[in-house]
Amino acid sequence: MLVNIALVDRGVCTFVEKARNLQDAGAIGMVVADNAPGEVTGLGGADPSITIPAVRISQQAGATLKAKLTRRSRISSGVVASLGINPATLAGTDAARRIRMYTPAELSPGSSVSHYSTDAKPNQLMEPSINGDLTHQVMPPRDLTYPLLQDIGW
Repeated sequence: MLVNIALVDRGVCTFVEKARNLQDAGAIGMVVADNAPGEVTGLGGADPSITIPAVRISQQAGATLKAKLTRRSRISSGVVASLGINPATLAGTDAARRIRMYTPAELSPGSSVSHYSTDAKPNQLMEPSINGDLTHQVMPPRDLTYPLLQDIGW
């Protein structure tokens, strides 16, 4: 039985659109190779109808993976992938488990020291955009809004 995990380049369409298109085409997972060198963050967006796992890798890792895939046979790539959740890490945090702030390389709407990274899961009220899965809960463990407001002097 052949299973397909798709390797795609980051580009113009959103991560959600990429995942939806790949899922509709029969892929069981998505790997997004970044289009610029540097640190990789998570994938933004949400759509409950998308059930395939998706990850984002660096531009360098993408180039390495693409080079390996050029040496595949007609029926096998020779590349083995395993996509899963690492329970030892928290999405949107650094190695010390502190939530990252939203600080894009270029000036962007919502970029300030009072917004959390868009990588945080579950989505946080203090992200630079409104997400459909937000609740009225603003206290930990569901949301970090109240502690943030305390930290900045409210």
